[in-house]
Amino acid sequence: MLHIFLFLQKEGERMDPRTDNIGFMMRKINFALIRRFNRNLQELDITVPQVQVLKYLNWHENETVTQKDIEEYLGVSHPTTVGLLKRMEAKDLIQTELRKEKKQVKVVILTDKARKLDREMKKRHMESEKILSIGFSEEEKELLKKLLQRLSENLQQDIPETECMGKMKDISPNRGTQKYGH
Repeated sequence: MLHIFLFLQKEGERMDPRTDNIGFMMRKINFALIRRFNRNLQELDITVPQVQVLKYLNWHENETVTQKDIEEYLGVSHPTTVGLLKRMEAKDLIQTELRKEKKQVKVVILTDKARKLDREMKKRHMESEKILSIGFSEEEKELLKKLLQRLSENLQQDIPETECMGKMKDISPNRGTQKYGH
């Protein structure tokens, strides 16, 4: 059935989108990473999006983090964020508080259970990175990171930040979130 995937690219030249199409390959890699990570985390009863929220909260532990901050960081809709946080609260990974400052905001706080998971999540992340980089030299890994960053920047050029996951590229503790009082 390989012929199904072959298309004419130029007259007389055939293209296999599984290997010649960067977007298709990136999508395939992304799905494989998520499946692998979800399988690894299944015994911890946690998913990749939940890990992303916990990492964000850990990196910004000394700051007030709101539901809106998480929504922007993940680049997902308000209803998606609400559902995600409700599931995490049910698992005792986070607590939420309504605070009234200039306007009412929902603040998201890590629980002790989530803090204990941090070490295990870091271990599993390191294992995944090792698998991803099997057979790569340090120079090749650095080049790959630069090329992936360039791909990300290329894709975000014409898209408003509110419509893309641009916030995800700067997740360091120094990023700084809005302050609503702590």
